[in-house]
Amino acid sequence: MATLRPADALALHDRRVRLGDVAQVSGTERASEFESRVIAMLPAARRSVTLQRAALADLIRRAVPGLAVRGGPDALVIRRDRQLLQSADAGCFVLTSPVASGAMLRSSDLTATPCTGRGDDGALVRVDRAAGALRAAQSLPGGAYLGRLTLPSPPDVERGQALTVVSAVGPVRIERQVIALQNGRDGRRAFVRDAEGQIFAAPLSVTSEERQ
Repeated sequence: MATLRPADALALHDRRVRLGDVAQVSGTERASEFESRVIAMLPAARRSVTLQRAALADLIRRAVPGLAVRGGPDALVIRRDRQLLQSADAGCFVLTSPVASGAMLRSSDLTATPCTGRGDDGALVRVDRAAGALRAAQSLPGGAYLGRLTLPSPPDVERGQALTVVSAVGPVRIERQVIALQNGRDGRRAFVRDAEGQIFAAPLSVTSEERQ
């Protein structure tokens, strides 16, 4: 089950929209894996898009076939908000909702706030250098003040993410589903595993389908 978040607007620091940015998955041990999947890419030439609830639900079901979708607003405005990260007055953040210990922090989890000089709350967050991300060092409630943070650019592909490997020989096109075994960047190679357990390196690329 994917429960759409109640907010009717979402600010991102990059073009990728992940399932976890717009909905919370429950009822499965693979919830964190599903929430990490990219369901859409904002067009490079636009700073915002508006998605109707039906379109958003369709994107979620394309990323995780069979997942039921409930709740949410009639429409969601998604925008890239560079000021969230670049403004001199927006260097400190509070959590918009509770997060579990070890959870990766996304821009949708944070709200900019004036820096207050309160204690060393940086201890509440740790840097995951392998993933290129920030994670909660412990379970944190909504509204927790995290102090001054610099959000790293997340990887284009995250470990455990479902991918499609495409091979083409002349007019013949073969596709197979694989799982990423490591984080990766667009244009580089990363190790993946197919359904038969075979492990191999594949070049990573953001497809035109992901950009829609």
